[in-house]
Amino acid sequence: MLPYPGWGGFKLPRPTVGSTNGGFTLVEVLVSLAALAIGFVILWGMHFAALRVQSSDKMRTNALNLATGVLENEATNSTSTTGSNSTFSCDSKFGWAQQFDNCTVRVSWFDWEKRVAVRVSWLERISLTGGGGSSNKRTQSVQLNTIYIVH
Repeated sequence: MLPYPGWGGFKLPRPTVGSTNGGFTLVEVLVSLAALAIGFVILWGMHFAALRVQSSDKMRTNALNLATGVLENEATNSTSTTGSNSTFSCDSKFGWAQQFDNCTVRVSWFDWEKRVAVRVSWLERISLTGGGGSSNKRTQSVQLNTIYIVH
C-alpha cells in the first residue's frame, strides 16, 4: 500500500520564489477577459446590424411582391381605351398594402401597347450613428415598369 502524499517518503515539491510555473497572474486573466468582452461586443453589434438589414430586405421583398401582383392584375385588365391615362392606389385592390405609405399605379394606353408603372414607397428608420444613438426616417421605394402589347 502506498502512503498518502506528504507522508514519509512521499514529499510534494514546494514552489520556490522566482519559479516560472506558478500559473496565470491576475493581469493575464484581466487582459484575457477584456479581450473576450471586446469580442462579444463586436459580435453583438454584428448581430444587430444583420437584424436591421433583414428588416429592410423584408420590406423591400413585400414591396416587390405587391408591385408584381399589381402588374399581374393589370395584365388581365383591359377595360380602358386607347389614349386614356389613369392613376390609382394599390390599397383599393390589395388589402395588405396598408403597411406601405404609398402605392400608386399609372396606366397609359396607346394604339398597340399598355404601359404600367407601379411605385411602392415606405418610411424606413436609419441610424445616423454607428450605435444606438439618434436615428432618422428615410423614404425607400420600389418601382416596376412594363409594357403590355395590346391586340
